Amino acid sequence: MLPLFTEAKVPYVGAFTGAELLRSPFNRYIFNVRASYFDETEAIVQHLTAMSVNKIAVFYQNDAYGMAGLTGVERALKKRNLEIAARGTVERNTVDVAKSVAEIGKAQPQAVVMISAYNPARPSLRK
Repeated sequence: MLPLFTEAKVPYVGAFTGAELLRSPFNRYIFNVRASYFDETEAIVQHLTAMSVNKIAVFYQNDAYGMAGLTGVERALKKRNLEIAARGTVERNTVDVAKSVAEIGKAQPQAVVMISAYNPARPSLRK
């Protein structure tokens, strides 16, 4: 769709995504109504570290969405001279999170930033 509305010079308003694809390079016909994934994760890490939470793990979906969130957290932590305490992944359209939850649990993080669809995130919270 991106090339179609750009060529037609038709505004694209209200995409529910934080994807970089709709932000970089700048496109004058795109009007984002949501922050970028990088901006969202920066705000999350800023808030956590302001509360002295520095041991942060990431649970992310193994796809472009999850990788964008992971990259955002990595960037935000690097800015603060920190690294991700642990990582756990979930494959798209699955809820098989037991191994990832165990891996993250071993690190005993103070917080876990979750970047996945709703269903995989719910069972991981119950563990």
